[in-house]
Amino acid sequence: MAQPTVAQPTVAQPFVAHPAVAPAVTHPSQAADRGVRIAVVIPCFRVKAHLGDVIAAIGEDVGAIYVIDDACPEHSGAWVKANLGDARIRVIEHPTNQGVGGAVISGYRAALADGFEIVVKIDGDGQMHPVDLPRLVRPILLGQADYCKGNRFFHPEDLAQMPLVRLLGNGGLSLLSKLSSGYWQIFDPTNGYTAIHGAVLANLPLHKISKRYFFESDMLFRLGLMRAMVIDVPMKARYGNEISQLRAWKVAPEFAAKHLRNFIKRIVYQYYLRDMSIASLELPLGLLLSAFGLIFGSMQWMRSVTAETTASAGTVMLAALPLMLGIQFLLNALAFDMAAQPREALHPLLERSGQTTSHE
Repeated sequence: MAQPTVAQPTVAQPFVAHPAVAPAVTHPSQAADRGVRIAVVIPCFRVKAHLGDVIAAIGEDVGAIYVIDDACPEHSGAWVKANLGDARIRVIEHPTNQGVGGAVISGYRAALADGFEIVVKIDGDGQMHPVDLPRLVRPILLGQADYCKGNRFFHPEDLAQMPLVRLLGNGGLSLLSKLSSGYWQIFDPTNGYTAIHGAVLANLPLHKISKRYFFESDMLFRLGLMRAMVIDVPMKARYGNEISQLRAWKVAPEFAAKHLRNFIKRIVYQYYLRDMSIASLELPLGLLLSAFGLIFGSMQWMRSVTAETTASAGTVMLAALPLMLGIQFLLNALAFDMAAQPREALHPLLERSGQTTSHE
């Protein structure tokens, strides 16, 4: 069957316009001393009101700023070309909207093609402090992490300004993300302030990662399959007049289904294809014993109620013992999974060339 034709984004060459907004200088980082080239990717869709301030605050340690106009109705890309004079800016324009994930992936590919070693993703709505960028990339520079992301839940006193719906939604999504990705120490999975090492990025199957709002969660799942080291970096949340395009009640069923799919994939790949461990036995035994105890016990209870008789001690034990053993096996498997998180950075062992596409 012939493959459908996919419209390719158009990439503008670096340019210098009149200096309407000059880049601000953040406090020094270790990037320049180590000769590490850092790029920033900014997906743009209805964020023109904040975009200039975001770009102006990006420090000079950053070598390129990829502005991705995702078929923005405000024509963000054209506005940037006409008004911003930062020579580091590269504008990529999508003819059709691909979603936040699709926009970021276009920026990732461009940064990889240009040879950048660390790629940072910042939203253009002003909710993320560019001044925090040196702290975000520092664990990668020190060889402690492959992927760093912001965590707005680190300081409990800052949570008062977070909308209640967003607070509850993040809590639920964090639990689902822990199950599907295996990163039990990670919270705030939808936080889009991220940094990734180029060697890890080059080995991700970018064509398989979700292009819409599930992008950040799907990235964690793919990184988990690679056994990449992920670290949370404390960030302060900022909320202004920006309008979120995410509607929780609409995406909740979709997110739940995708997390379940990723959880099943992760368990099969991690415990039955790539490796075998005690958890590989505990999980099926726990499921079988728990199911037998629950089903057999329910049937015997219904029979006792219908016949108005009392079940014998042996019947009760025949239902209770498998159920208790099954639950214990499942808890042991969960404890094993929580203890099996990556402990060391992966990028020193990886090649930049080629992309891994075998993860299903």
